[in-house]
Amino acid sequence: MATLLSRPPTRLWVSPIVAASPVQVQGFTLNSGIIAWPERAAGNQEASVTALPEPANTAMTAPPPITDAVQRQACAIRKGESPCDHQPVGDAFPDFSNAFYSDTLPLTLPPLPDETAPLRQIPASGTPLLLINPCPGEPLTRRAACLIEAALQPVSGLCQHQGGELHWGQQQGIWLLQLSGTPALLQTVLAAVTDALSHPSATVAAQGDRLFRKACRAINADIAIRALLAHLPDRLTGEAYLTDQPADSGSTQETPGKTLTSGLQAATPDSLPDQPWQAVLYGGEEDLHQALSRLLSLWPGGVSSMPETRLPGSAGGHHRVFPATAQDTAVLLFCPLAEISAGCLAAWQLLAALFEPRFFQRLRVELNIGYVVSCRFHFSAGEAGILFALQSPTLNLSQLSHHILDFIANMADFMREISSLWLEEKRADLINALPPLRPENPGQCLEHWGYQQLALPVLTPEVISAMSHDSLQRYFRLFSSEKQRWCWLSNT
Repeated sequence: MATLLSRPPTRLWVSPIVAASPVQVQGFTLNSGIIAWPERAAGNQEASVTALPEPANTAMTAPPPITDAVQRQACAIRKGESPCDHQPVGDAFPDFSNAFYSDTLPLTLPPLPDETAPLRQIPASGTPLLLINPCPGEPLTRRAACLIEAALQPVSGLCQHQGGELHWGQQQGIWLLQLSGTPALLQTVLAAVTDALSHPSATVAAQGDRLFRKACRAINADIAIRALLAHLPDRLTGEAYLTDQPADSGSTQETPGKTLTSGLQAATPDSLPDQPWQAVLYGGEEDLHQALSRLLSLWPGGVSSMPETRLPGSAGGHHRVFPATAQDTAVLLFCPLAEISAGCLAAWQLLAALFEPRFFQRLRVELNIGYVVSCRFHFSAGEAGILFALQSPTLNLSQLSHHILDFIANMADFMREISSLWLEEKRADLINALPPLRPENPGQCLEHWGYQQLALPVLTPEVISAMSHDSLQRYFRLFSSEKQRWCWLSNT
């Protein structure tokens, strides 16, 4: 107590009426600035306010009067200084860049194991970026993903305070961990992440279960077509129907069009599913690559090499029903690539460019079937394909499905009318949209990573330029004949 009383007191004033300039503070944006604390006027008990020069675009109102024992001027909380170091009234704003956590303290690098794990390295500019995701064909359940989210929350906060970024979520329907920062920070945070995931506590498991049930309720309460889009990655990977029942419910009941999550890689309080992963490093030097490779040898579930090619997905051919609270009828059709080839990837994108405006014109403008009419090229859970989506307050499932099938059948006539000019323009657009061979920023890194998940031969300008009218006709016929691989989802 004596030590506390001997320290200069300080006061934090929080008020909605204070407006100050935004300041970036170790990953957070704060509105901070100096204010004038009221002072007692000499010889009387009246309190007065010391005037401050008002910064540009800043308006402040003084707090209520305080006693003589309280510091009468603003205090700048600085790195390495006492909680309140005097700053003369009227001085410029203090440096708030180190107001909370010191980012100059040396990081303690973790010990490196002797073993290494496969880690692909892609040349890229800027801050190194480490991406870790489940291996293709080994889907991670949403319940396990929520457990990982809960386990990573403390590590993510510490990483952000040190100027890095740790993010966990779905990217193109694939659960993905993104870690960026300095080489030392990447090693330190990766070791902390590995430790957090290796032995999650019962408290973390309980938080993960709450996050899972919250996510299920949010998806099922969303508008119908968004709920179906959220279910599409699980549908393509064979994941079960999302239920917000507790993990230990033990239920094995199944109803038509609905499968519960019991028995499917359920996460327990002290472990995660035995899940194989793959990792890629964008940018960074060789010594960082070697250090991360050795640290990844401790990753729970193990890290495997990224496949060069893959077999076509097998989740299609059935109609799945995902009931939702929305009253409208919604249907979604996903048509994956019919061939594992760069030519098929180019053809599907050209077909989507042909379908998109005509689908909207026919079903939204002419027939006005409902609120949502969409056709586009789409990536989901490592699959590429053409996506059709309809939602209507008046039409039923059968009517909406027939509208999609009729549109596809009628496109055969439009295929014969494609002009050389249209094809040339769309090929040029597709070439311009190709991801760069050397990513220059995090967004380009994620785009490059997304193409890598398809495990297809590289789509090059030469492949796109070779797409003739005859070859596009052939791919349309292949598209129309592959109905057994189409993936239908609806909410009724």
